[in-house]
Amino acid sequence: MVIHSVLACALINQAPKFSIVSSRILTGVRAVSIACSPTGSKIAIGVEDGTIRIVDAGSGATLRILKGHPQAAQALAWSPNGKQFVSGDETARIFFWNTASWAKVKEIRPHTKPIQNLAFNAKGTLMVSTGQDDMVKLWNLADTKKPKLDYAGKGANLFGARFVGATDNFAMATLTTAARVVSPVGATKATLTGHGGLGINDLDVNVAGTRTATAGRDNFVGLFETSTGKRLGYFKGHADWVQRVLFSPNGRWLASSSTDGTVKVWDAKSFASILTLQQQRAVGSPLGFTANGQFFVTVNAFDFPVIHKLGLIVK
Repeated sequence: MVIHSVLACALINQAPKFSIVSSRILTGVRAVSIACSPTGSKIAIGVEDGTIRIVDAGSGATLRILKGHPQAAQALAWSPNGKQFVSGDETARIFFWNTASWAKVKEIRPHTKPIQNLAFNAKGTLMVSTGQDDMVKLWNLADTKKPKLDYAGKGANLFGARFVGATDNFAMATLTTAARVVSPVGATKATLTGHGGLGINDLDVNVAGTRTATAGRDNFVGLFETSTGKRLGYFKGHADWVQRVLFSPNGRWLASSSTDGTVKVWDAKSFASILTLQQQRAVGSPLGFTANGQFFVTVNAFDFPVIHKLGLIVK
């Protein structure tokens, strides 16, 4: 693997405290997904060939290559304590890995279509899997023989389920409303509406669970109060569908990627556009902030991961 260091292609519009000082491209690694470890600077990268690379963001070195998925793993997630890692692929298989040895512990195939997203709750006792079969399944990790809850979208087209703060409630993107927040028994806790009724492709919830960001098909990024569903406003600047959104670890910054080939970073408090990266993945770049707050990860137009060193700590 050849590693090149290049200066970041970025436009700093305001709030210069957030800046990219340099970038490293992992040439030849065609990435489809990214997930950052809950501690330190490790990154998991799902690759087109079905492998998963564990990479150190500081050096760009590949620490481990995980094999076994017959097709690309579009969904990756680390448990909160970093001891467990899960990956879900286009054949609807979910692999569970022990991060101490990186041995595959078990495999399940609970969905009928590709796995789109995986996420753990704050305690690391539950997991939600989102499939392209319009299903979200809630799992008790002590026993994965049967889901704790099967939540059917019934035509809503569910995307990107993830947990809300320290609770076991989870939020899901839909194409019928902006998003739903439901309890572990499937009861609706909040409905987030907006984006002109066009729906959203992804969402993220800040660590505190108080704010939910949405990736709209109206080209806007939405921001909502999670508990009530109150819409706080829109981040406007993308020229096409927003595909992914992600809060920084400290919740101050919000990143988004779009089919317009850009990645943007926003001030989550002022709604100001902070930075724009051009020539990013055309179908929407995966996004990642390392837990140590020193690196921001995207995928460029050639599908190569780019590790951006930040000029400030965003822990």
